[in-house]
Amino acid sequence: MIAEENLTGKKRREPRINLPKSAERDWRKKIHPFFLRVAEENKKIVQLNASSSPQDREEAQRLIQNPPVELVEEARRLGDGFAKSGRVGYLPAMTMLGLESVPPDPEISDTHYMLSWLSWFRYGKSLPQLAEQRETDWKAAKQFVKVLRDYEAWRFGRLDPDKRRFKMDQRHQELVANGLNFGIEDLTTEELADFFYALCPCGERHSAENLRKLRTRVMRVIRTFKTSPS
Repeated sequence: MIAEENLTGKKRREPRINLPKSAERDWRKKIHPFFLRVAEENKKIVQLNASSSPQDREEAQRLIQNPPVELVEEARRLGDGFAKSGRVGYLPAMTMLGLESVPPDPEISDTHYMLSWLSWFRYGKSLPQLAEQRETDWKAAKQFVKVLRDYEAWRFGRLDPDKRRFKMDQRHQELVANGLNFGIEDLTTEELADFFYALCPCGERHSAENLRKLRTRVMRVIRTFKTSPS
């Protein structure tokens, strides 16, 4: 059969197809470049730490102890910007790189931050919520005491939060909490799942609906974060 282009002397023009944009490109446009870099660095560190190779684990510790200078400077600049604007400068993103010295907010004391952190990761409740429930609920009262006990252990150097294991998935919650104010709150449910697949250190596919529910819970806690006692 003679090709159609030979009969006409011209090549047949291919129909134009409008390909959909990549979902990955879409969600990356919504996330602040600073947080993308932090999350990528954190993923590298976690995976190196989990390696069976001593050299990989040593490299992970080197990266933790010597984070990129530009990230540290950007974290402080963003923290100052949050403080001036009056926004909840919840900026523990740098703790993903082991930089606990970078405060989440100038108005939040170490005591306030750690009590809130323990309450959330131990029981999935904000500190004000747990404090209110303890007034009438025996179970909540015992939970409140355990949070105080863990706080005192941390204060005296007997508890390392990074080595504490909770029933709730700490790593997933931290990735969501750290990303607030950096675009995670604007992602669609599907984009949120794509974000986790690309940047979560576990490297597994996540349930989009479960991640949506997790984000809702974390945002609810963050909104009440400043109302707990310092």
